[in-house]
Amino acid sequence: MRAVKKTYPVKTKTAIVKCTTVAECNSDVVHDQFRLSSSSSADSGIEQAKQQFVNCGNNYELTTKQRTRLLRKLNLQEILREKALCDVVLVASHLKTDSNEGSSSSNSAEVEIPAHRIILASACPYFKAMFQSNMSEVGQGKIRIHGVEPDALKSLVNFMYTSEIAITAENVQYILIASDLLEMSEVTNSCCEFLKSQLNPSNCIGIQEFAEHHSCISLSIFARVYCEQHFDEVIKYEEYLSLSLENMLQIISSDNLMTRCESDVCEAVMKWIRHDLKKRQTYLPKLFQCIRLPLLPIQYLFDVVEKDELVKASMPCKDLIIGALKHHLLFENLSSCNARPRGLCASTDSALGIIVIGGQVPRAVSNVDIFYISNYTWNSLNPMPNRRCRFGIASADDRIYVIGGFNGTTRVRYVEYFDSIRGCWYTAPPLLAKRSTLGAAAIDDVIYAVGGFDGLSGLNSAEMLDRRTGKWEFVAPMSTRRSSVGVAAYKGLLYAVGGFDGGHKTCLKSVERYDPRINRWQTVESMEFRRSGPGVAVYDGKLFAMGGHDGPSVLNSVEVYDANEGGWQMLPCQMETCRRNFGACVADHSLYLVGGDDGYSTLSSVEIYNVHVGSWSTLPTNMPLGRSYAGVAVAKRSCFPLLSVPDLFVNQSAEL
Repeated sequence: MRAVKKTYPVKTKTAIVKCTTVAECNSDVVHDQFRLSSSSSADSGIEQAKQQFVNCGNNYELTTKQRTRLLRKLNLQEILREKALCDVVLVASHLKTDSNEGSSSSNSAEVEIPAHRIILASACPYFKAMFQSNMSEVGQGKIRIHGVEPDALKSLVNFMYTSEIAITAENVQYILIASDLLEMSEVTNSCCEFLKSQLNPSNCIGIQEFAEHHSCISLSIFARVYCEQHFDEVIKYEEYLSLSLENMLQIISSDNLMTRCESDVCEAVMKWIRHDLKKRQTYLPKLFQCIRLPLLPIQYLFDVVEKDELVKASMPCKDLIIGALKHHLLFENLSSCNARPRGLCASTDSALGIIVIGGQVPRAVSNVDIFYISNYTWNSLNPMPNRRCRFGIASADDRIYVIGGFNGTTRVRYVEYFDSIRGCWYTAPPLLAKRSTLGAAAIDDVIYAVGGFDGLSGLNSAEMLDRRTGKWEFVAPMSTRRSSVGVAAYKGLLYAVGGFDGGHKTCLKSVERYDPRINRWQTVESMEFRRSGPGVAVYDGKLFAMGGHDGPSVLNSVEVYDANEGGWQMLPCQMETCRRNFGACVADHSLYLVGGDDGYSTLSSVEIYNVHVGSWSTLPTNMPLGRSYAGVAVAKRSCFPLLSVPDLFVNQSAEL
């Protein structure tokens, strides 16, 4: 038997999801447990019912759904409850924790669990290997399982008979340890997903260390990234003082550390050192190297850091301070001082992440989230001052303009922009006309708002904002009224793709383009399919029109327009999900589709297409909040995380 690994107390909240069999799957909120059925996956939520059989060459295998039904028909749980025909007894002892050493040991209170060898071997790789080997347990009537809580073992045995197990905040640690020992990866993975859902600033460090000691790599990485993204909150709790030196170094040296100011990092390091000064004082120079000292205000360096008694006693630390002061006073760019800003900063040539703004779920919301491309994680940014959906969105420099839209009550004219460097919202000049379901794009220093719906009729008008003058003015109107229109700037021209003509009650496949040099729209080749609410983006030197709906159906087809060759061509591969009213953008040499709806419900999934791969794939990480009619833009430089600071909401006009 394997020795039990070291355990840690993990504080968690109550669970939030309940799943039973496929036929009974729902998303009800519960307050006591997370129920796992082998027909569900915690990674992706509740899966749709799969086909009953999977073709495997000339044979067919039962899916997990069919297996669950079969187990119910066999009524194995009743046989187990009656202890009928049992041929083996598993023995486990309650664990007690040595509070001084943090290790677990067994006492004399033993619990016996009757079972059937054939069931254990068929459902558990550990028992299959045991019963097929020459181990001494093969012929024993009682088999002792060391290092496993009896209740956890009972739950796992019951899972082998029923395909169901209840994972709660109270038992998740013990079930994870037991399932890992018994090599029941399905349960182990679900325990990890449960713990991911319970992460908060007060417990993420404990969960990370627990995951490390039990070789749950995915959970460990997830918890560490969470800690980095919520560092300002994490250091408010005493738990961070128990961090190991290795984990402390890993966190404070990270480029991805989200913190309001570097002084918080400095103070967190000094507090961690002083928590166990006798042992940790020798670590100070190594930790001090990880603090971005040049990012600290010069007055803070003089008044706080340099005067600290521990720093004054360390020559390596004083040398680092001198280097930081040179950076300030002599404008030296010293790499040894580690002057690189934090916050997942990237060069302006590469994408940092994808920002999703507002949307409809089904009411308009003000939420703003960012998807970090480097590690497939989501984080919240400062919300819009006003909730909104069905707006136009356009990016210029480091500013993301949110134009018009619908606030849940009325169509609006107001325009705001998000400064991705400062993490603030600013008010820009309002539109000349109310518009929702419009399209928008930027060409050089000019923002265009095209078409839409004013509450009475669809619009064929368009207007432009010259960022240099700060004024909107109308430009030439389109030939067709278009709401739910896809708009993109392509080769210096503005394209209006598809949409909905409210006057004729029809979805459109026609396309127009606007030439700003001559202030004129002209019709270009129509698409093969009508598309209202399509996603439009320029990728690989071509204009992509994706999804939307043609009236009766929501589409997953994609058409591509090449201005050099003319005409639309169908992309050979279709999107994995039919969607409309979604966001589309190009980042990191790939095309991303975010959210939308499929005609029945809002979507939280994200699809990606890479021209070199030639296929679509759905990312394993969904949006925190599924929504349609949201705005999507690419952030190429640092974005601030969500901060509870009132003055970050700047509701006054600012320089454009």
